[in-house]
Amino acid sequence: LDTYLPNILDKEEQDARSMLQSSWARLLAESETRQEELTVKQVQFKRNLIKTVHSFKRDVEKFRRDYEERGPMVKGIRPSQAVERLKRCKEEYEVHGR
Repeated sequence: LDTYLPNILDKEEQDARSMLQSSWARLLAESETRQEELTVKQVQFKRNLIKTVHSFKRDVEKFRRDYEERGPMVKGIRPSQAVERLKRCKEEYEVHGR
């Protein structure tokens, strides 16, 4: 605009334009910095998530195996024993549910 219409902007508008340009440059620099920080954090969060999911899968497999081997549905146990085992399994399930 200054090239084709050199005297169209007054002093305040020129100052505002230069402030806008410098503010925009600072904003871009800040956004790049934040993006780099988030990229690093994303890697850490992803690694932690994968580790936690693997641990959860192992816990589920262990709980399932224990339920099938020592749970209330095992053949040949007394009904009172089955009720006790069911209560124990429910308690374990609630603990893992948290």
